[in-house]
Amino acid sequence: GGLLAGLFWYGGYLVFSVGIVMAILGILNIPAYKTPKKKLDGKRAPIKGQVFFYAVAQLLFMMSYVTVGQNLSSHLRGGGFENFSFVAGICTSVQMAGGVCSGLVFSKLSKKLGDNIMVLSMCLLFAGLLLLSFVQSSIVLALIAVFLCGSSLSMFNPWCTYGVSVYSDPTNSAVTSVIISAIAPSAGGFLSPVVFTN
Repeated sequence: GGLLAGLFWYGGYLVFSVGIVMAILGILNIPAYKTPKKKLDGKRAPIKGQVFFYAVAQLLFMMSYVTVGQNLSSHLRGGGFENFSFVAGICTSVQMAGGVCSGLVFSKLSKKLGDNIMVLSMCLLFAGLLLLSFVQSSIVLALIAVFLCGSSLSMFNPWCTYGVSVYSDPTNSAVTSVIISAIAPSAGGFLSPVVFTN
């Protein structure tokens, strides 16, 4: 995306054309799949407080995390990079690579740390944001910073999803899944520019 954006102003948006391929695959394959239905007796169980704990944690985390993507390009431009869109694209790729790397070790870390993996994630995000704030003109340090930020996301999100699944049952799992995977992170992304960027 950053390379294309460096060539022409709408280049970064061409990356989203990958969605066309995904839409075609979905149209061809999803109708053939039938979700098994389970009969549930009784009323929906009340949502436990632990679910709301994870949801609030997810919201606050995403409020902080989203600032990286929202401000990276302008931050790099302030650092004097001529082709800052290209550099921002590379940084975003490295950020995703950080997520992949931490995702590979998530299972082992989560067994050892439990809920403390959320603390580790916040520390990695803090370190990445701190490094970005102090260093504006070094591409190497910017790449390290965004790698740390990306690593934090792939530990925090899966742990919150797992934590919510532990405190849910079949009667309320649909609601709790929506809370932790859609409402909380989306609300964090929405509130981030309102709280931090302003």
